[in-house]
Amino acid sequence: MFLASGAQLGYPQPMHDKKPAESKARQPGAAVAVCPLSKVAAGTVVRIKKLAVSADDADRLREMGLAERRQIKLVSRQPSYICQVAGTQLWLSKDLADNILVELPKDLTGTG
Repeated sequence: MFLASGAQLGYPQPMHDKKPAESKARQPGAAVAVCPLSKVAAGTVVRIKKLAVSADDADRLREMGLAERRQIKLVSRQPSYICQVAGTQLWLSKDLADNILVELPKDLTGTG
């Protein structure tokens, strides 16, 4: 027999003797892991931290949607690195993926 709590059924919970719920949003200064895109597992959602490439290459990547603070998903690592960016898939070489630094916020990694 399965019993659901009031919260599971969507009923309001009494506010007495309870701490306010913590926000799921990333707090300023929250710890993040930073690594090259080439080290991320396929299926992972990351945020671009830095484009460690020449100025011309960085401009070209930004034109394609790979800009700092942009959230992307690494779809595949084989045979090329395929990223989902705003509804478009972009194929990247390993050398390029090595030079795109990304962050894995705690709220995206499940460790926070």
